[in-house]
Amino acid sequence: MRRRGTRTSLSLLSLLAAPALVAGVSAAPAYAGTRPALEAPQLAYTHSLKRGHSRTGGHSRTGGRTGEHSRTVAHGPAQAPPAKVPVPEARSYVLVDVATGKVLAGYNEHLRLPPASLTKVLTALVAVGYLPAGSGVAGTKVSEAAYPNLAFMEPGVAWPENDVLQALLVYSANDAAYALAQKIGGSLAGFQPDMAKAATQLGMSDHPRFTDPAGLDGQLGFGAGNLVSARDLAIAGRALLSVPELASIVKEHMAVFVDPLGRQHALPSMDDFFLRAYPGAVGIKTGFTDLAGSCLMAAATRHGRTMLAVVMNGYNPQQTAMDLLDQGFATPLAAETGQDVLPPVHLPQPYSAQPFLAHPIRAAKAPRTTKAVGRELPASHARTSHPLGPAAAAVAHKGGGGLGGVLGSWFGKFLVLLSFAGAGVAWAERSKERRAREQRELRLRQLRMRSQPAAHPGYRVVREKREERELHRAGR
Repeated sequence: MRRRGTRTSLSLLSLLAAPALVAGVSAAPAYAGTRPALEAPQLAYTHSLKRGHSRTGGHSRTGGRTGEHSRTVAHGPAQAPPAKVPVPEARSYVLVDVATGKVLAGYNEHLRLPPASLTKVLTALVAVGYLPAGSGVAGTKVSEAAYPNLAFMEPGVAWPENDVLQALLVYSANDAAYALAQKIGGSLAGFQPDMAKAATQLGMSDHPRFTDPAGLDGQLGFGAGNLVSARDLAIAGRALLSVPELASIVKEHMAVFVDPLGRQHALPSMDDFFLRAYPGAVGIKTGFTDLAGSCLMAAATRHGRTMLAVVMNGYNPQQTAMDLLDQGFATPLAAETGQDVLPPVHLPQPYSAQPFLAHPIRAAKAPRTTKAVGRELPASHARTSHPLGPAAAAVAHKGGGGLGGVLGSWFGKFLVLLSFAGAGVAWAERSKERRAREQRELRLRQLRMRSQPAAHPGYRVVREKREERELHRAGR
């Protein structure tokens, strides 16, 4: 009864107070139930982010529950929105007109950065310049132990050079890069001078450093790691496009071939997204490591003009490259006023193909003469007037005459031969030590990968593929 009486009294009070509430609401100020019209900076500001994303934050707060009027609380005077600071879309990029070589746009294009698999462009240029057409490239123990991507080249099995180049440029196979390096330089360390020589011949001027033919760095790479600028990579990409064999490979969506063991390979392109997304795309190469970030070397042809963009350590390198290429095609040929121009295209050539003179040409000397019985005699006469015969006379003439000259001449020849033999032995010892060092480094990398499989994503996939290959061998 007490509760019912309480509810009845509350109902009567609410009926009696309803007119007063209505009158109070009608007499309230206009801004009590509506949001006041604030200035734009005080109401909210918008900060544009990358790729069209936005974030809105306000300086006013609206609170209340259903049935109650809203109130607006302003925090201090109106503040101006923060200044928009342009954030670079990559640590370095460059845009080049392939035909003229003019640099149309660039950001930190001379900064040396890790290039990741963009290094394979230089490796392919060295392979085409150094190896005869139709050469075979065999896998090795070192190439077999390379970290993915892998084309699974069998040690001792020679693949055609064109198939190896497809695996290198289309699928970005690291074992293909190592096999080419050992084919040309004898070892990974022996290939480093070839890469340095090729960089000089191409005209790279930002002091590049190449130690790993696949572009691997850190614990997985060989040596101290590669460092090269976007401009120097553009020089290499421009040279690659001038080689029809390589230019036709980098535009493929998939490399399909049969290896010498009869296995069918269908290797997808790592650059397939750009090739399909951008009209007129003709390649060239992608790259990624934890240290280098996402890199891209992209080229496209429209209306007879070819543009080349290199993006290093980019937030979205595909989109950045597309924007740069659009800018290049939108620039008329007459409006290309860039001051920087890439050097002419010079393809790498081996040392033996470089014309040079080992010694400077000297003026011919006058015929030698010798003294005999107080008068000058021709040298021909001295060579034939020796008690041991004409041959001994010739040797004595060179060595100073007499038996001592004969012995001295033969002894000198013996010393020369001995020095050549010593040099050969020393070279063989150094080669043996270098190969042993590479095997030790390879063994250490393998032990690290086996002891820390979680630190190397993709290790399980490689191990499964190797086990599957061993089972396939055992089944045969």
